[in-house]
Order: sequence, then C-alpha cells, then structure tokens
Amino acid sequence: MACSSTPDERASYADRGMTPPPTDRLDFRPMEPSDLDFLAELLGDPRTMAYYPRPYTRAEAAAWIKWNRELYRERGFGLWLLTLRATGEPVGDCGLTIQDVDGVEMVEIGYHVHPRHQRQGLATEAAAAVREHARAQLGIDRLIALIDPANEPSMRVAESVGLTLAGETERRSGTTLVFAGDLSAPLSPPPEREDDGDTSLPLSMAGSFGTAVGSAMLGLDMALRSEPPPQILAGEHMPERGGFGLDEDFVIEFPEPSSKRRSDDEG
Repeated sequence: MACSSTPDERASYADRGMTPPPTDRLDFRPMEPSDLDFLAELLGDPRTMAYYPRPYTRAEAAAWIKWNRELYRERGFGLWLLTLRATGEPVGDCGLTIQDVDGVEMVEIGYHVHPRHQRQGLATEAAAAVREHARAQLGIDRLIALIDPANEPSMRVAESVGLTLAGETERRSGTTLVFAGDLSAPLSPPPEREDDGDTSLPLSMAGSFGTAVGSAMLGLDMALRSEPPPQILAGEHMPERGGFGLDEDFVIEFPEPSSKRRSDDEG
C-alpha cells in the first residue's frame, strides 16, 4: 500500500497546514490565489514547459492553484509553493500528487523551478525534503516519477531521491519513463546540490499524469493511470470530470478525487 496514513490523519495534516520542513535555502507553503501572477509566469514560460504540449494560460494557472488547494484539503498534500528563505521570493513548486495504479493508489513526486533559478540544485534540494516528509510525516512507503525520455534533468532529480528506472509506458504524448523507489529508510547520504537545471514536474502535464504502464521491473502486473493535474486534451471534453474549456481545439481537464471517480472512467 502506497499511503498508510488514514483519511483522518491526512485531514489533520491539511488542517494544521503541515508542509515539508525548510531546507538550507527553501521554504514550502500552500499555494494561495494571490500566487497567480507568479504561477502564471512559471507555467506560462516555454522553458519551464519544454516537455508539455504547450505553456499554460493564466486561466490554467489559476486552475492549477485550485486543484492543489483541493488536494491539500482532501489528501493533506499536493504541490507546495517554493520560496527562498533569504528573500521570500517564489521560485517554483514541488510536492506530491496521486496516481492510480490499476486501482491501487500510488504517489508521485513532482517539481517545477523557474528558469531564472535553475542550475542551482533547487529542485534536488526541494525533492529531498518532500521525499523525507512523505516518508516520515505522511506514512507514504513508495514514490514514483513519470518522466519524458528527453528530460534528463528531471531524471537526475528523481535518481537523487532514490528513484530508479522501473519501466516505460505509452500515452498520447508518446513514451514515458517510470521511475520508482520505496521509502523504507531516510536518504543516506543526503543528495548533493548538483546542477539539476530542472524545468519540470516529471512530465506531468506532457502526458505522464494519467498514463498507463505495465512494468515487469516494478513487479507490477498492472496499468499505471493517474489522478492527474489538469491535462491538455485535443478535441475532447468530459464534463463529468470537470472539463474546463479553453477553445474549440483544446480543453483542460480536472479529474475529480478518486473517491468520486467512476470505476469505469477511461479518460
């Protein structure tokens, strides 16, 4: 089982605003509606979104905040805003989201760092803190990361927190790599601050959230599908899952929490 904390415990974490502890350079806090200007800039930057179908609009960035705030309430975790301890300046986001693995919930670690703050090891530093928070505070015993094969910086971050390549899957955007690792012990030694140059959540919006995987290396005879953040879909609209219309060609889709999703939902 990927998440051993109970619903009451997760609600308690959310009520107390529990976030990962600060690192040497970073603080974590819940996203707020007032963060829209920064997140619209972050998610609207083509460099940040290099492995996504396209950069986000301001409306999509607002929906991103809403989705994560719902995760805080329902799960006690989500993607948290990253700020520099020295100045309070926001620099990105990092945290945890839910994946559905053939009906079994699993947790994915994800991250974005603004281009002006990349190549400083911030993604690695944040991901290490989130990993330990997941293990020690949330009772999560396994993490995954879903990564575009071309996204080498994101692979380095995943590997730095103990995840290894476990397989791959095909979805709308093409082949996606599956990294996975158990959290039975703390990281030892802590990861170095390498020049991670990271631009991404592990391919979340480019198609890794909401993916399907059969991985013998993971020992999982199951399909990996997500309870994703918004997904960009071409020519599709699924109102039963909260579709948010962008224009006639693209729709941003917000799945409901897994407790509300239909068992026959194929989207």
